[in-house]
Amino acid sequence: STKFFSTLFGERSGLMEKKCCGVLGFGSSAYPVFNGGAKYLSARLSSVGAEEIVTRGECDSVKGEAPTVHGWLIELVDNLAAMPSSSDLVCKFAKDLKEGSASVDALIDIKEHLKIDVFGNEEVQTAVGKFFMRPGLRGSSSRRCSLDSMPSFRREQTSQRRVSTETMESCGRANNRDDEDDSPEAQRLMSILQSGGGGNVGLARLNSNHSCLNSVILARKDVIGDNDNDDGASRRTSLIKIDLSSCGSPPYQPGDHVRVFPKNGVSEAELAKFVANLSDGLDLKEHVHIEYTGDAKEQEIAVTYPLLYSCLDGLISVRELFARLVALDDSLSMQACEDLASHASTVKDRTLLLGISKDEQEYESMISLCGLKWKDAFATFPSLCGRVPLALLLLHMKVNHPRSYSIASCKEQVGTELHLVVGRYTYSRGGSKLESGVCSSFLTGINVGDAVTFQIESAPSFHHPLDSSCPVIFVCTGTGFAPMRGLLQKRDYLLSRGEKLGKSFLIFGSRSSEEGLFHDEISDYSNRGILNVVSHVYSREPGKRKQYVTDELNSFETREALQPMLSDSKCHVFICGSANMAESAKQSLRDMSPFFDPLVDEGRLHCDVFGAVSSSSKPPAARVSYSLGSGAIDSFFRRAGFFFNWW
Repeated sequence: STKFFSTLFGERSGLMEKKCCGVLGFGSSAYPVFNGGAKYLSARLSSVGAEEIVTRGECDSVKGEAPTVHGWLIELVDNLAAMPSSSDLVCKFAKDLKEGSASVDALIDIKEHLKIDVFGNEEVQTAVGKFFMRPGLRGSSSRRCSLDSMPSFRREQTSQRRVSTETMESCGRANNRDDEDDSPEAQRLMSILQSGGGGNVGLARLNSNHSCLNSVILARKDVIGDNDNDDGASRRTSLIKIDLSSCGSPPYQPGDHVRVFPKNGVSEAELAKFVANLSDGLDLKEHVHIEYTGDAKEQEIAVTYPLLYSCLDGLISVRELFARLVALDDSLSMQACEDLASHASTVKDRTLLLGISKDEQEYESMISLCGLKWKDAFATFPSLCGRVPLALLLLHMKVNHPRSYSIASCKEQVGTELHLVVGRYTYSRGGSKLESGVCSSFLTGINVGDAVTFQIESAPSFHHPLDSSCPVIFVCTGTGFAPMRGLLQKRDYLLSRGEKLGKSFLIFGSRSSEEGLFHDEISDYSNRGILNVVSHVYSREPGKRKQYVTDELNSFETREALQPMLSDSKCHVFICGSANMAESAKQSLRDMSPFFDPLVDEGRLHCDVFGAVSSSSKPPAARVSYSLGSGAIDSFFRRAGFFFNWW
């Protein structure tokens, strides 16, 4: 982004003069700065003489981006079509877009060119056995890796990885079978395997920039919440320990993030019932191979139909597809409701689906009433049972994307483990029923030995200072203590090596003393000098007035203690919690000391923030780490969140 802005608004600032352009921003109203990047870009474009031919769009991930994108696109194409030099193609596209037929035609074209092959579990086992026992492949490491990548045959990994007995027996049976007995289906399967379609295509395609790791849970300790009386939507915070020894023990630093791929919160029976209600007659034990034979470019499919793109040309287990890859907890879109209406067999269901597909207010009311989730689609609209094809779901359902969590451990202290501190996120859609976040429920309900798929993302902007003698101020609330726990373990490790530690101050906000996390660990760190000052702040302590982190920061005693630390040119400040808390804390520190702004400019302020909990029917925005400094333009725009295109 730095190069982009320096090109447009630097020495070549005349590049955009009298040029037509449009700006579409993506952000979250859960953050204090909403679509800041788009607003900034609009202002700069105007300052250099560019003309925005469409009203700036500001998409909100809390409310949903689709309506804003659609309205912005219609206005843009209308204005382009009205230009004297506009082509017939643009005019036709503008008309089709306004009538809603453009996207429908594209969807129909994709559906007509989808080829879906279904293979039974025994067929696949036999083909896999024959494939891996081919002459020249026996004993090769690549063979073992390929076998592990098969979703149906991936044995839950432990420290001792081995191929299951069942698979080895099928390999032996297949190896003794004559090639001339192969049916066309078997030959087709062999062709798919030889082309590399036997891997976990979904995760590999969508996350090509990061390696997916597979491991198991070593321990889960609930630090808040009662496991015996859990209704699936009650509050719970858990310390989760992941085994890294089975996935190569990858490196990480305290402050880095883990992207966890959740499984849908549905039982095996519910999953089987959902799949059985499709018109394809699928079974959880079967596999599907999906191929697109049309003319659309791969990039277009990736952007428009990410779920379909993630499944193309792969041999995918039906169980894997619906248990993890698709977002069953997401709500049906208005377009999905319109397409599903054509498959409903009763007037009642057809009328209701068409009604909510045309009226946004009625659609929102339906979501508030029942959630309108995909996993409940056949129960909400019974006449769809046995009439909806898998192809339609692949075009309309979303991918169950990974969620990011801060690492709560230091590898030098915990060895081949990785710790997470996860709080179950609960929310209401307006009624009395509480719902819970998909990934936070998955992790706070996971058991020892369960499999987990994840990625490690480096976040160098939240790492401990290289100079251990630097003064450090920690400010956090709730599960925002997670990265602080890792940093404190890092300080413990540095102390054990004989390094001198700078003064440290922790301000930790919780609901109450009963819900305060890791009091024993914090007390131990305080007793051993790893933490010099600890201040616990409680907003809902029985019998006491509410107190928040900013109240503590503004108190006389805290100001007296922090001002000398902030005046030190080596001082670092770490803040983790909601975006609103982080902004308030920064303002309190700024008011406290004239040295705070230089600290920010020099990149010594480190923030790991996530969207504030709001009354919205949707979960808050994702977690972002950043360190502000002079030249940290990239971090600013990642934090503000924007997307742009210019014409």
